[in-house]
Amino acid sequence: MSAAEAPICGACFGTDLSLWAEARDIEYFSVPESFSYFQCRSCGALSIFPVPENRLGAIYPSNYYSFAAQSQSFAEKIKEQLDRRIFSSLFREIGGEFMAYFDLQDPQSLADLIMRFLQSGQFPAARDVADWRWIDWHEASAQLAERTVRNAVQAPLAPARPHAHCP
Repeated sequence: MSAAEAPICGACFGTDLSLWAEARDIEYFSVPESFSYFQCRSCGALSIFPVPENRLGAIYPSNYYSFAAQSQSFAEKIKEQLDRRIFSSLFREIGGEFMAYFDLQDPQSLADLIMRFLQSGQFPAARDVADWRWIDWHEASAQLAERTVRNAVQAPLAPARPHAHCP
């Protein structure tokens, strides 16, 4: 395999990969050929190489399980939206300005971030990742206490409500 044909990691774009497996579709039997999977020695991700771009429609037929429409109840739809909001706020709390964020409802926003990264070579966050530092348990506890007090003060007081076991 020449340098021009060398596999590239789909996660970190590294070039130090080793053959991990040769496999073929034994679930749908959509195509007869085998595909080579390579593992990145830098990040551990698996990548298929070469990517069969002109065969994706055959490899992933319309009945492929990730494309199957799933009907959700109204409650499940609400729960999914709440989970997204909770995880989004959690990630923003943890990563702050050191993370790059995109809108799950707008795939183009992710594509734009990837293109900015590829063009500049810099991770597209508001602050440079080089400035990131882990905090210790003491500092984390102090931060948790400060934020808990701040949010408790801002939260409206709920009126006392009688319960079934109370007079």
